[in-house]
Amino acid sequence: MINKSFFTVLNPQTLIMRIRVDIWVSLRCKLKEEAAKTGLSVSEIVNTVVADYFKMLPKSDKSN
Repeated sequence: MINKSFFTVLNPQTLIMRIRVDIWVSLRCKLKEEAAKTGLSVSEIVNTVVADYFKMLPKSDKSN
């Protein structure tokens, strides 16, 4: 059960920052493993994942 009074004490900006920290902590190990495996930096991996999620990566044209 979530304690609602915990969230009322935090202002929205603090709550968003806490969520961001929780997400980073939960993903950090996997990102570092992927960085070691691929040779890319963590920021390059994050940028690629975000771009892929929002469909911003260029499509390869195989119609040639």
